[in-house]
Amino acid sequence: MAVLVIVDDLIFRSRIVTAASHLPASIRLTDAASMPAARSTDDWQLVIVDLNLESGDPIALIRHLRGSLPSTPIVGFFSHVQVELQQRAQEAGCSVVMPRSAFVRVLPQLLLGELPPSA
Repeated sequence: MAVLVIVDDLIFRSRIVTAASHLPASIRLTDAASMPAARSTDDWQLVIVDLNLESGDPIALIRHLRGSLPSTPIVGFFSHVQVELQQRAQEAGCSVVMPRSAFVRVLPQLLLGELPPSA
């Protein structure tokens, strides 16, 4: 499973790398500023976006990704119950949007290609 992960938070980068190391998933970690290089390298089967990115606008990024990867699931996660951010991410094209706590719980399943319903 080829997974593009757009996250700047070092703790979540570490969690994702650790989870992926035990699974048959190939991940590419990047931040919003490095996206041009990541876009052209693979056919992504899943994209994970931290909705609290500091390196760029996650909503604009999701819109762009949805345009270039129309059938690829995009999962967004956010740090707290931010209803407006969740709604904006869904409108931009996120397949599933969830709080970080839920994301951590389902991360192994996500990396295996199992999408939960939107939280």
